[in-house]
Amino acid sequence: MTTSDTEPRRPLFRPEAVAHHARGQTEHRVLDLGERRTSWAFRLLLLIVATAVVLAFTVRADESAKGTATVGGDGRTVSLVLPIGALRRLAPGQPVRVTVDGRAARGRVTSIGRPVAGGASAQVPVTATLDTALPPGAHGGAVVRIGRHTLAQLLLGRGGG
Repeated sequence: MTTSDTEPRRPLFRPEAVAHHARGQTEHRVLDLGERRTSWAFRLLLLIVATAVVLAFTVRADESAKGTATVGGDGRTVSLVLPIGALRRLAPGQPVRVTVDGRAARGRVTSIGRPVAGGASAQVPVTATLDTALPPGAHGGAVVRIGRHTLAQLLLGRGGG
């Protein structure tokens, strides 16, 4: 004889759990979500989706390239060095914003040179003409606006290039 044969048998489940399960088999209740709440939530969801779609096709974002700038001797000509990734979308006439010693000036790209290997990656020399003069020989940062696209174009990968 084994010890399990001599011990009194314990039920597998507690009696109150069995009673609760038995009540659940007979007491059915329909889940009531409330039609007013669900229709209100559905309308709100439709409004949010419609607003997001309208915004995606109307809100625009600038695509730009950031690099370094050196002001020429006349104060209006600037030599820029931009990353190679900007080359495929870069064209003469694009707006440039140059910041040197806390002073900012705007201008336009006038010429684009051939890519030059240097440092960690290749770079593109660019020349721009500024609308207002900056101190000759000064160094600073430059931002060239490459494009302006809607959020939908950027999200769908149709921002050009």
